[in-house]
Amino acid sequence: MKIVAVVGSIRRGNTLKMVQAACSRFSPDEISIIDLAHIKMEYCTGCLYCDTEKKCCIDDDMTKLMDKIADADAYIFASPVRWSLLSGEMKTFFDRLNPFATLGTLSEKKCILLTVGQSEEGSDDAFSIDAGLKSMEFFCENAGIEVIGSVKAYGCLEEDSIENSSYIKECYAVAEKLKEAIL
Repeated sequence: MKIVAVVGSIRRGNTLKMVQAACSRFSPDEISIIDLAHIKMEYCTGCLYCDTEKKCCIDDDMTKLMDKIADADAYIFASPVRWSLLSGEMKTFFDRLNPFATLGTLSEKKCILLTVGQSEEGSDDAFSIDAGLKSMEFFCENAGIEVIGSVKAYGCLEEDSIENSSYIKECYAVAEKLKEAIL
C-alpha cells in the first residue's frame, strides 16, 4: 500500500497536525509526505504542452515527484481554507498534475480530504470552509479520484487550535476508512 499525503500549508500548524493524525493510521513505510512548504514548484503556465507531450515542460521539484504520485494507491490532500479558497500552494499542486489528466493516471485511485479554517461552525462565514472542500472534491471528480471521506475543521485560528480536538479523532477515523477502502 502506497499513500501520498500532501500538506498544502506553509505554516506548521493545524493542516500539518491533521495530516500527521491521518498518517499515524498507516505504517511509516506506506506513507510519503509531500510538504508543499518545502518544494520548489512553479505555477502552471497553461501552455498545454502536457496535452500533447504527456508531461510538463517545467522542470522543478514537481518533476521529481510525479512518479511517486503516479505510483500511489491513495492520497491524503490537506489545505487551509481562506476566503472560500484552497491555499495557493495546493491549487498550484493540483494545476501541475494536469499531465496525469491527459493520461488518466489518477483515475480510480482513492483519497481523503482535510480542510481547516478559522470560521466557526454554524457562523455566517462557515460556508468558506465548505467551499474549499468542494473545490478539492471537484478536482478529485475531474481526475477520477474517489473521495472516501473528509474532515472540515472549523474555528481553528491559532496554530495549535486543533490539538486535542474532536477533529483529530475525525482524521483518525477517515484515515481508517481509507485504509479499509484500499485493502
